Amino acid sequence: MTQPELPSTDPNLAAERELKLVLTEYDHVKSEQRSRIQHRDGLVYTTIAAMGAVLAATISQHSVAVLLLLPPVSIVLGWKYLANDAKIGSANSYVRHRLSPRATEITGSTGPVFGWETYQRTGFFYQARRFVQVAIDLLTFCVLPCAALIGFWVVGPYPPGLLVVSVAEVILLGGLGWMMVLASLSRDELRRMPTD
Repeated sequence: MTQPELPSTDPNLAAERELKLVLTEYDHVKSEQRSRIQHRDGLVYTTIAAMGAVLAATISQHSVAVLLLLPPVSIVLGWKYLANDAKIGSANSYVRHRLSPRATEITGSTGPVFGWETYQRTGFFYQARRFVQVAIDLLTFCVLPCAALIGFWVVGPYPPGLLVVSVAEVILLGGLGWMMVLASLSRDELRRMPTD
């Protein structure tokens, strides 16, 4: 019968093993993050394609009521976009606040390990990109569907039941927009996440 391997008391070997675990976890976190970024970006293209399909159906059927399909599609895809974006930000924060300090400690490095995670978030253009991104997200998932609703209201006539549906859709789009703004603001909180 084979004897179980006893843990080594060599501190260098233990540190090497711990560093290997940290690097493996880093690879897994970054892999998930890449996958979520691809999925999130795909949701934008899907939303744009859905908008085109709804507009084409509206024109081909000569019915403005079809425009009421655009807000629910945008709300669902926008919510999925927001959820993926939150996970992407959480992964980045985890690397910066958990894995990087641990790897820095193990290696005895004088600078942070995985420094790109922090470096790319500095400077004026980072802040400007954040505001532009929120504006584009709001335009894609909230403003354009609201424009479809305005088109529905202006062209009319519409049954009272569809008017109620359109008002509910405006409220839901407003909620989604509010969540997108809050998510953007909460990224600052993720940046200040404690390291213990």
